Amino acid sequence: MSRVQALIAAQKQKHENVKPTIVEIRFGDELVDIRFWPLTGQQWRDLTARHPYRPDSEFDNALGYNLAGVLVGYPTATEQSRVYLVDGDNAEQLSPDDWADMCAVLDGPELQKLEHTIWAMHEYDRAQETVAAGKARAGERQKKQH
Repeated sequence: MSRVQALIAAQKQKHENVKPTIVEIRFGDELVDIRFWPLTGQQWRDLTARHPYRPDSEFDNALGYNLAGVLVGYPTATEQSRVYLVDGDNAEQLSPDDWADMCAVLDGPELQKLEHTIWAMHEYDRAQETVAAGKARAGERQKKQH
């Protein structure tokens, strides 16, 4: 197996073993957990491309896409982009319509928490993994030099 094929296989394995992200929000008068399954990099890029930034939004402009639209559209991105309402041991997969209806009635802070969660799991967390890998690689190079 070539080096590139080994790296591709390792990345596919990483995607197959990905863990969901769970965020607690207030929905009505209750605290509920929402479980998101992350997308691959290409799936995330395809989803963000379907929700271009709003020209009058500095926040969107900085990101390059409409994060509010990405949140609402999340369950429609791919078969893997599942969203669950978790209540104890029960997890209910939300349909795209139920998810959109839920987002339409959530308060601003709860929407912001959900938006931040999906942004972090696809952008920030991945960037931090790259930084950590770079530091590890730099440490290995220093050991080899001594």
